[in-house]
Amino acid sequence: MIMKDLISVTVMVKDSGKILDEFAKRLKKQKVNLPYELVVLYYGRGNETLKRLKSYTSKIIRIQPDKFEFGKCRDLICSHASGKYIVTASLDALPTNSYWLQELTNPIKSGK
Repeated sequence: MIMKDLISVTVMVKDSGKILDEFAKRLKKQKVNLPYELVVLYYGRGNETLKRLKSYTSKIIRIQPDKFEFGKCRDLICSHASGKYIVTASLDALPTNSYWLQELTNPIKSGK
């Protein structure tokens, strides 16, 4: 796999309400010096969340809820990431400012 000079933001989503929309809104406002992609692993049952996810990214891995195992799913979602840098995010921890992604990746990009 060729790693692009790209940041892959990965998030695992079950059935989510407004928090998903808030996460996507804050991610879109990020000021970062590299392009980024959003990679989602969806393990929910409903189509409403899936529809909303499709408006934010085309990179969605879907599994059945009963197949969800945290460690294996984290490996799976990271294997679908195209970026040289991977940020594993959670909808429970929203970006706090527009430099969140830049601040998370600076130490990795600088080798520190």
